[in-house]
Amino acid sequence: MMQQTLTNPADFASLKHGALGYCDAHALSDFKFGNQRGEKIPEEFNDLCKSVKHHKGIHTSVGVRFNPEQPDKLELIYGHCRRDAAIETGFTTVPFRFFEVDDDTAYQLHISENFDRNDLDIVAKAKAARTYLSHFKADYEAVASKLNLSVKKVRELLELNKCSDKVLSALRSKTISEGHAILLACFPAEQQDKNLNVIIAEGWTVATLRERSGKAKLPLSRAIFDLADCQECEHNSIHQQDLFSVGDTKAQCAKRACYTEKTTAHLENQKAELTEKYGHILLLSECAKENRNAVSADILGDAQWATCRTCDDKVAVLNDDINKQLGAVLPNQCVNKVCFTDCKTAYEKEVKVQLDAQISDSEKATEAQKANAKAVAKKTAKAKATGTLPTKATESYKSALRAAATTFYADDNRFSQCVLTAAIVSQAKYTDDVIKHARFADALVTCLSLSNEQRAAITQHAITHLLCKTDTDANSSSVTDTLIQCLSVDKATSIEHVTAAWTPTKDNLSVYTADLLPALVKSAGLDKTLGQDAFDKLVKLGKGKMIENILAADHDWSGYAPKSLIQLIAK
Repeated sequence: MMQQTLTNPADFASLKHGALGYCDAHALSDFKFGNQRGEKIPEEFNDLCKSVKHHKGIHTSVGVRFNPEQPDKLELIYGHCRRDAAIETGFTTVPFRFFEVDDDTAYQLHISENFDRNDLDIVAKAKAARTYLSHFKADYEAVASKLNLSVKKVRELLELNKCSDKVLSALRSKTISEGHAILLACFPAEQQDKNLNVIIAEGWTVATLRERSGKAKLPLSRAIFDLADCQECEHNSIHQQDLFSVGDTKAQCAKRACYTEKTTAHLENQKAELTEKYGHILLLSECAKENRNAVSADILGDAQWATCRTCDDKVAVLNDDINKQLGAVLPNQCVNKVCFTDCKTAYEKEVKVQLDAQISDSEKATEAQKANAKAVAKKTAKAKATGTLPTKATESYKSALRAAATTFYADDNRFSQCVLTAAIVSQAKYTDDVIKHARFADALVTCLSLSNEQRAAITQHAITHLLCKTDTDANSSSVTDTLIQCLSVDKATSIEHVTAAWTPTKDNLSVYTADLLPALVKSAGLDKTLGQDAFDKLVKLGKGKMIENILAADHDWSGYAPKSLIQLIAK
């Protein structure tokens, strides 16, 4: 595909889906939903810049689309670091691939390009796991399949997201292993950093860290599970301080594994109870702040909030951070980045409309005027989205509709005829001004809106198309082979037609070698027409001359077709 260099922003309008080209890096604006890879990692960005300098530019295309908010720019879908490296190094001409896609598709492209990669380091994979868990609402099987990992591995990756920046940096540089990082993840960030220094200085193995960390005590005052069994437990530090001071707030659990197990069990029970009230429940470790947005009437307006309240993309987040606010619930969180952005943008536009109605220069509006504009917009803003039903409800509705369709169309001759037409259209891969797509489902729906005469005409056109133009049907079977089999079934009546259809044209004779032509024309009786002497001279000619003389001969070819041709249908 030819690539063009666009130096004039006006040229952006001429781009078509899939187009390749080059543009200045400064003409690329950020993705409207933000870069889900997060902040640039200095070490990795420096390495990228060195590579750009070495290769004298960016050679891997970034993904872009139109930017309706900034017509003089293209909006990046993916490739933010490449764009930034181009600007940083001065090699600002960047290759791009243009996509003509809506917000939903653009967001999926962004996520896929950033996370569905073989070159992701362990830290990036951990972030990818959490991003996908938010998107799939904690469906671990779906995330594992998406990342080509086991569910166990996905859970391990989630733990890494709890690590401090210092620990993650050490993990990236392979100063410590993944095992070290996972064990450190359960501690507060300050304690992680402190222990990291000791681990590196003393060269602790994972086994050593596991042994040492297992002895760390956890305050029972922060426990969310029933402490009844803990009162007499030998691992309760209270017994080492004062055997008679049961309930002391300084009591600590010296058996971390037990504490963690009971905490996990309690969270699972709490999650099950909360599901009845909120629907989807995501743990804090499964849903990063950047993957969700709080929703309410104050944020989106009354009309949109009424829709959001019943949407399947509205979830509640349960805090599973053992070190801070464990068990706390954060309700009304939207995990549909695209929908939220559209709704919030629509609400903010309505706020501006109301503000403009109060003051000509909204930039000079007082806080009171801004508050009043929001209060009015809260009532007047219209719903931008319709919301998403819970999957179970949707599937239940689909089952009910399927059952209704079964009885509604069971004895409907019109529907039966439409099914037959759609099947023919699909197999023939036929399209026209009415049948825009040859897919069975699309053709069936279209046929239901047509008259019997229109449908019958389409059926005949599709059959003609199948006979004359279709190479392979919808099942990838050769239509030519299929039609030969049909002729074979009807050979009692089709042989005469096949025989009449074959004529000795230059093209038909040219498929034979010079050695085969004499036998062919002799079987047609040409030797008798020409006489033996003339025939003997004919077969000694070169292939080209031989064919010329065969075609020039005054011979009756009616009733003749090559035996090998007839054998194809006479089996």
